[in-house]
Amino acid sequence: FPSHDIYPGIQGLRFMARAGDTQQRAERTLLQRAWRTDSKNTASRCRTTSRRWSTKMRAEKVVTALLGAASGVTNLVGTRIQPSPLPETITLPAIATRHVSTIDLETIDAQSYALVQSRIEVTAVTKSYVAQKNLLEQIRLALQYKRGTYAGVEVVNITRENSGPDLRDDEKEIFTQAIDFLVIFKET
Repeated sequence: FPSHDIYPGIQGLRFMARAGDTQQRAERTLLQRAWRTDSKNTASRCRTTSRRWSTKMRAEKVVTALLGAASGVTNLVGTRIQPSPLPETITLPAIATRHVSTIDLETIDAQSYALVQSRIEVTAVTKSYVAQKNLLEQIRLALQYKRGTYAGVEVVNITRENSGPDLRDDEKEIFTQAIDFLVIFKET
């Protein structure tokens, strides 16, 4: 399984790809193969390729805006909500966000808008296990089942996909855990 650092100063702490990631990757590959063989959707394929980079940032902007607006989160971390990896000098607790993947969802009327699903990993980095669990609960409350317009993006729904393992670095006294959220939104 591939892995990545969420905090460059932590030796030995790595988030491993979860078993669900492998299944999703296989499903995505099958969908992409079926999509390539469908000659009717050429225009849709071109539109999807050209907007892939802007799509990633939209979901991250939504998650960052919701976390920054949630008093339960800001009471714990202030403004320390940043893209991963976090700088080694950051004061803890803090939150790291990371874009994992984006796929297009089928809609009945593809001419009016595109429906897009992005997976965003939100990682709580704290100095104690209790603080980690408290921060994760506030993150869940700030994001789960939200819908509406945030940061200029029309969000259909945000759901929790899965939670990663509890990780700990005894030398630096750092506790981390990630939650993956699926952000489904409209693109016009």
